[in-house]
Formats: sequence, C-alpha cells, structure tokens
Amino acid sequence: MSARATKDRGAVLLTTLLVMSLMATVAVSIMDDVRYALKRTANVQAYAQADWYVSGAEAYAQNYLENLLTKTDTTALNAGLLQGQPIILPLEGGTINLSIRDGSQCVSLSDLRENDGRRLFRQLLETLGWSSLSAANFTSVATDWIDEDTQALPGGAEDYAYLGKTPAYRTPNTAFASTGELRALSGLKTEDYAALRPYVCARENSPTYINIDTLSPLQAPLLAALLGGVDNIGTAQSLIAERPAQGFQSLNILNASAALSSEPLTSEARAKLVFEPRYLWIEMQVNYQNITRYAVIEYAVEDKKLTRIFKRLGADERRPPMVENPS
Repeated sequence: MSARATKDRGAVLLTTLLVMSLMATVAVSIMDDVRYALKRTANVQAYAQADWYVSGAEAYAQNYLENLLTKTDTTALNAGLLQGQPIILPLEGGTINLSIRDGSQCVSLSDLRENDGRRLFRQLLETLGWSSLSAANFTSVATDWIDEDTQALPGGAEDYAYLGKTPAYRTPNTAFASTGELRALSGLKTEDYAALRPYVCARENSPTYINIDTLSPLQAPLLAALLGGVDNIGTAQSLIAERPAQGFQSLNILNASAALSSEPLTSEARAKLVFEPRYLWIEMQVNYQNITRYAVIEYAVEDKKLTRIFKRLGADERRPPMVENPS
C-alpha cells in the first residue's frame, strides 16, 4: 500500500472519530434535555395535583362546616372550636391538614372607616402596650391608608409619606386586601406588627364581631379593647376565667356576671359581642410528594349558611398564635 493511501485511510479514520465524538456529544445533550424535560413535566404535574388537592380540601371543608352548622348546636360548636383539633386527611403521596378556628376573634381593619371602628383599633393598640399618642397616630395612619381623600388626619400619613421611599408607592385608598399591607404603613416597626398581627384581620366589608364564648385567656387584650381599653384587661381576664362551661350564651347571662357588676357593657360592646361564630377561619396545608401548598379561607356565617369572604394562597396569610400581653 502506498504512503498516500495510508495517509488517506488515516484521514478517514480521524474524520470518522471526530464525527462520532460530535454525535456522542449531541446525543448526551439530547438525553440531558429529555431528562430535564421529563423532570419539569413531572414537577408541573405534581404542582398541578397539589393545587387540585387545595381545591378539593376547600370543597371538603365547606361541606364539612355546612353539615356541622346544620347538625350541631351552638354550645357544642363553640366547644369544638375552642378545642381546636386539626383535621388530617391522608392521601396517596402526602396529607392534607385542616385547621378550623372561630374567625370571630379579631378586629376587622375595614372598621377603620367608622369612628367606632377607629376607637376600637386604637384601644386594641393600647391594650397591646402602645402609648396613647402612638396608638392615636397609628390609627390615623391606618385610616389614611384606606380612606378616599388625600388629606392626612392628625398624626396620619398620606401619599407624601410614601413617595420618598425606595421603591416609592402611594396609599391605595381602598380596603386592606391583606393584613400584610400593615407592614407598608408609615411608622410600624417589625416587632409591633408581629404583636398586632394575631388580633386583626382583613375583610373588605365585613365588620368586627367577637365571640366571647370561644375566647382563650391569651385573647383577653381583644376583649379588653372592646370593653373600653387597657384599663379593662382585668375585667376581660375575669370574664374569660369565669365563663360557664356551656358559655355565656346571651347578653343577659353575661351582664349578670360578677366581673361586670361595677361596670356594665357599653352599647358598642353589646353590638359587637356575640355568642356563636360569625366567621369561620380555615388554614390548610397540602403536603404532596416534595411540595407544600398553603391556603387560608374565611367564611361569614349567617343563618347557618356560609359565604366565602376571603381566600389567599401562601403561608404568610396564616394567623399566628396569640402571645402574652406585652404590657
């Protein structure tokens, strides 16, 4: 074989090896793309399935509550809500955890539109340890956040207080969509928000009602605010401690309690104190494979019928537990 032929065969062999190397590289790249595509598809399917489980959990919770309201008397319903046992539903590849609480245990931020609501909010701040001046000023700030005008109340804050921030923003001039909006308000410290968060709720048009028959001792500041403010902490604690096993059940029984012998209920307290849930608050957690989905839902209760008034996805919307009164 001539030297030229040998060189040609060598060139062909090298070209073949180069082409095979390129093809192997392309094949590996394609296999990686296929593998990642399959993984993405599986993840998309898993997340979609988790979302469907959230929807299913909502339907189950609503049906469960409607049956509970129909078949359970108020005393038993209050006792069950006070106990607060979670519902755990097993499913293939995970679990659904449902926590059902009495939603009638918070001050509705939509009440800031009215004088009585602003007074209640200010009194709540004072029971949580705010000074009278700080509570009054922040009540004005929160009111300016939702009112439709651009005139700041005394101690309040309108657009000018927020346009200089980075990033700049303005007051929405509408109801709070979430309690998380409070963090955007001028002058609210992180620790103050954490202390206030368990006692307030965001409802567009639904007012405050406090079910005294499901309040725990840690919720005494909420009841004290409704009774008149920080000076009523002792009365609120006594009312919760002296509550009959079956609850007060009516204003007549409540008025006859020893804790109110020296100071009867105000008209505002009588209007907002109730003895059965007016709202039901549901927190759900769906664990499916390696995915966790959170959702919170609130229903208004009227004539044993449910109307959904709030729904949000995400862990941030869950109501944190009450803590000892810092004051």
